[in-house]
Amino acid sequence: CFVGLAKSGQDELFACLAGPPALKGYCLKYRGEELAARSTRWRRRHNMRFIPPDRAGQGIVAGLTCEENLFLGWGGGVWWKKPLARSDRSGTLFSLFRQFQIAKPPSASIDTLSGGNQQKVLVARELAGGSGGRVLVAYNPTVGIDIRTRNVICSQIATITESGGAVVLITTDLDEALTLAQRCFILKHGKLSALYLPPITRSDLVRAVTE
Repeated sequence: CFVGLAKSGQDELFACLAGPPALKGYCLKYRGEELAARSTRWRRRHNMRFIPPDRAGQGIVAGLTCEENLFLGWGGGVWWKKPLARSDRSGTLFSLFRQFQIAKPPSASIDTLSGGNQQKVLVARELAGGSGGRVLVAYNPTVGIDIRTRNVICSQIATITESGGAVVLITTDLDEALTLAQRCFILKHGKLSALYLPPITRSDLVRAVTE
């Protein structure tokens, strides 16, 4: 987990991981490949998932339905080798809508949802489709989401690490960090200023990000 006050380098870190790179001259490898030379499409095809900070600009597509946004990228080597059959798609769709308690029906335009429900659609899409061996890069994933669904998301994220995947959490939310992080890197002024290992307390993080 990378945690800090807003504008401490989180945006740049996310861009380096998700692409296109925001910085020059960095070296970051994934499965032996230099990420700086790889597109976001390549990263997704190699089992990386992203919950971006800019939901409207980077996460959902205005004008599409909730269902269309939920299935963006499915098939074609991203979640499954082949697109889902209609029966499987319907079952998956209603299961995710129920699990994440998305307020409107799948046929509703994504534009008619509140910001919190749009976030649920985005997070459901990125968390769906298995967990083993993948990397999730999540930036403030539970922002604007009700407590019950927040707990579902935290549980789903924990399942990724338990099944052999990895989670890179980038957050400005100390409660989110305390709930999800196994270790916390403190971001200050674009640099790593400290590392905290369990047991991590709220007072530790408050002191680290504000001093």
